[in-house]
Amino acid sequence: MEFTIATWNIAGGRPIKSEGFFNYSTEDIGYFANELIKLDPSIVCLQETHVNTERSVASEISQLLGNFNIGEVQLSASHVDGQYRLGNAILSAQKAKEINGYVYPYPPFPLFLPDGTPDRHHDKGFQVVTFDFATIINTQMMPLKFLGTPYDTPNGKAFAHEMEQQLISYAKVPFILCGDMNFNDAPSLYPYLLKNMKSALPDAPTRPGGKKSDYIFASAEFTVLDSGIIHTNTDHYLCWAKFSI
Repeated sequence: MEFTIATWNIAGGRPIKSEGFFNYSTEDIGYFANELIKLDPSIVCLQETHVNTERSVASEISQLLGNFNIGEVQLSASHVDGQYRLGNAILSAQKAKEINGYVYPYPPFPLFLPDGTPDRHHDKGFQVVTFDFATIINTQMMPLKFLGTPYDTPNGKAFAHEMEQQLISYAKVPFILCGDMNFNDAPSLYPYLLKNMKSALPDAPTRPGGKKSDYIFASAEFTVLDSGIIHTNTDHYLCWAKFSI
């Protein structure tokens, strides 16, 4: 079979005004849905969705795509709009057999915002979605560099290893791992998890300003037919890959 998977950190459904940190425009769900409609993926992995007791941005995007099946996990308070919590969501044309959401452990060392104030508890996590043909893992890692302790420091490496072991326990082949990893060299971040996996995306920035933090990795059972990074007006670009298995 052939299918296309997309991954996109959507910042709660906000395009950007500039490349500066958190300089967002007003919410525009239609913009995100239209970009996905043009791409026509079978599976969409979203990070930083907005959800509260009254609405789910991921559900609204799903409806605009044609009522895709949806699984969503809430993670932490939103830094974009305090009315919402951030989450991860997987939208799929095919109904999944099982969808589970997990929260990563929180770093045991102090974290600070760039202005020196202590970070509020800002959980990140991942989803494990099982289809008949494969397992898809949709993840977002904590932005440790932004919080003062980069992943290539001893504390950062130890924390990354802890997350890697958690992911390995759910990585049942054949599987695809995708999402916002908040690190520009994911293979060095997760050497054991990614040892036998192929990177599907072009080796190019996935964010404005030449930054790279978004990835799609696939186990050996998959063949990458095509892939791309679409330069959208957002703080993470829309990334996609077409596979056969």
